[in-house]
Amino acid sequence: MTLDAELAAVWNEEIARAHNPAFSIAVMRRIERSLYRRALVLSIAIVAVATLLFIIVAPLLTSIWRQSFARSLNALTLVFLLSALSVFLSKCLRPLF
Repeated sequence: MTLDAELAAVWNEEIARAHNPAFSIAVMRRIERSLYRRALVLSIAIVAVATLLFIIVAPLLTSIWRQSFARSLNALTLVFLLSALSVFLSKCLRPLF
């Protein structure tokens, strides 16, 4: 077998493998798994940082809340503010995923 025939055989094999649906699905699964792992690790890191930040800042927020805002807000207003904050944070963090 000459070098040209050998190269043609390898080229045809590569083309056949690229058009093989099982190969394409395997590649897509591998990419999907890596993206899922990345998103999972990023989510865990964000939750860990948020938890640590909450643990550090919670006493200060509690004292400020009791001194200024607690008397003027009812439960429905608090639910609205927390939901608006969560929507805002999800919009800000969406490009990370």
